[in-house]
Amino acid sequence: MDCPISPDTWENIHFLDVKQKQDEKESIVGMEKTYKKFVKQVRLPLTTDSEQLIRDMESQVKEPEYRNKVDRDLTLLQEKFEKCLNLKPIHSQLQDLEENDISTLKNSMKQLDNEIVQLKNKQNDLEQELNDQIC
Repeated sequence: MDCPISPDTWENIHFLDVKQKQDEKESIVGMEKTYKKFVKQVRLPLTTDSEQLIRDMESQVKEPEYRNKVDRDLTLLQEKFEKCLNLKPIHSQLQDLEENDISTLKNSMKQLDNEIVQLKNKQNDLEQELNDQIC
C-alpha cells in the first residue's frame, strides 16, 4: 500500500509537499515574467553587448527541463495526495468496524453460544425424560 501511516498524517505530509511544489512552480512562473519584463527593458538601447546578454539569459531561463521536472513532481505528489484522501473514508470505516461492529457481533455470538448450550441441555433433559418414560 502506498500509505503505511495513517491517512490523516499522510494527508498532512503530502499537503506540505504539494504546497512546496506549488510554491516552487509559482516562483518559476514569477521569475519568467520578471525576466521577460527585464528583456523588454534591455532591448530598448539595442547594442551588441545587450543582445549577447539577452541570449545568455534566454539560454539559462528557457531551460524547460527544470520547470518540466517541477511540473512532473507536482503532478506525482498531487496524485499521491489524492490517493491518500481516497483512503481516508476506508480508514474511518475500518475504525468503525473495529470499535463498534466487531464488539457488537462478538457479544451477539456469545449470547448465541449460550442459547445453544441451553437448548442442548434442554434437549438432553427432554431426551432423558423421554427415555425414562419409555423404559
